[in-house]
Amino acid sequence: MANIQSLDPTASPLDYYGWELRRQREAHGLKQGQLGDIIFCTGSLVGQIETTKKVPTRDFSERVDAALGTDGLFSRLIGLVLRSQLPAWFQPYAEMEAKAAYISTYQAQLVYGLLQTEEYARAVLATGMPDDLEGLLAARMERQRILERERPPLAWVVLDEAVLHRPIGGP
Repeated sequence: MANIQSLDPTASPLDYYGWELRRQREAHGLKQGQLGDIIFCTGSLVGQIETTKKVPTRDFSERVDAALGTDGLFSRLIGLVLRSQLPAWFQPYAEMEAKAAYISTYQAQLVYGLLQTEEYARAVLATGMPDDLEGLLAARMERQRILERERPPLAWVVLDEAVLHRPIGGP
């Protein structure tokens, strides 16, 4: 018999996401492996996301929405989930950044987070030896979505030239 972990959907956005994924999957009569086959991933990954061992991605969420016909539920939840993965001290800044009409910053040491490539961000985040590098990376990349919205903020970024000559994460 399977060892089914109970979930508390009120514990965090990630816990709610996992609880809702399990609820929707079971409502459709699917096992984890069956849903995995439909959305082109492993049943193990589905289980890890349901039990909050892994943080879902936007792509995963969109595929789940399509497979289960949830009308964008998981695509809407993923922003909240990824924002909750940011360090607690940074969350208020990320919320202001998401609502901003104008962003102005000077960076002397690093490329500004909204402008980092995935490889650069991975290299920078890895220096802190985080327990969940992939979750932090997904959260950082999610922040960049504000630049793709219909009315993105005007961003004025001044970088010290030395930042551009440091080979972090590749050229």
